[in-house]
Amino acid sequence: MDIDVVEDLIRLLQRSAVSELEVSANGLSVKLRRGQELPPEEDEPEAQASDLEGAPEPAAAPLHRICAAMVGIYRHADGLAPGMTVQPGQVVGLIESMKLMNELTASVGGTVEELLVEDGSPVEYGQLLMTLKEEG
Repeated sequence: MDIDVVEDLIRLLQRSAVSELEVSANGLSVKLRRGQELPPEEDEPEAQASDLEGAPEPAAAPLHRICAAMVGIYRHADGLAPGMTVQPGQVVGLIESMKLMNELTASVGGTVEELLVEDGSPVEYGQLLMTLKEEG
């Protein structure tokens, strides 16, 4: 199905009183709906309401994500390991980019929950490097 055909179908749906349109051709199908957003896809099935009744909500400390601010080679700070306590502003790693070492600091204090990138690995801008369990 050609993109021009899909665009024509969208225009047709916008001009008509029909709220849903489904077309199949050559093994491909397109389903269009007016005025509705699709629910986000989830990897895990949703919990049933009956499973949640009467269950207390867990009071977990919020997790803070530390992401790469640039492209480069990531190095852990000396001694950094899960369970280690860090202070706000403490250096938790370095990113080597263009022969320069750029410090990566924690913006909040907390406990290192998980290290997601191995020492010496290449990282991309915005890549999640570690999570901290914030101090309450």
